[in-house]
Amino acid sequence: MGGCLPSLLQLAGTKYFPDFTGKILLLETPEGESPNKPMPIELLRSLLADLTNLGVWGKVRGVVLGRCFGYEGEELRSFEEMVVDFCEMGERGWNFRCGVVWMLDIRSRW
Repeated sequence: MGGCLPSLLQLAGTKYFPDFTGKILLLETPEGESPNKPMPIELLRSLLADLTNLGVWGKVRGVVLGRCFGYEGEELRSFEEMVVDFCEMGERGWNFRCGVVWMLDIRSRW
């Protein structure tokens, strides 16, 4: 359950904001303010903090990172590490110390 992070957060405080209890959170990032550029990494940090303030990290059972528009290499690793840091701060105290990052590719055939 989830989707584009800024769009999801626009639902906060409304009857449309989902109950994430026991769900797996899917997060994706949109294109940034400039065409074909990613969102600034500090803006994403702020949006992830909004999920903390809403209590989401303590409710979800897992997180899947979908499309992270425009992030590659070190920027992508920084974003992944930020998500892990926020998850570890959640009430569940998740343990990601195994260092495994799963990437789902919907283009692949089973």
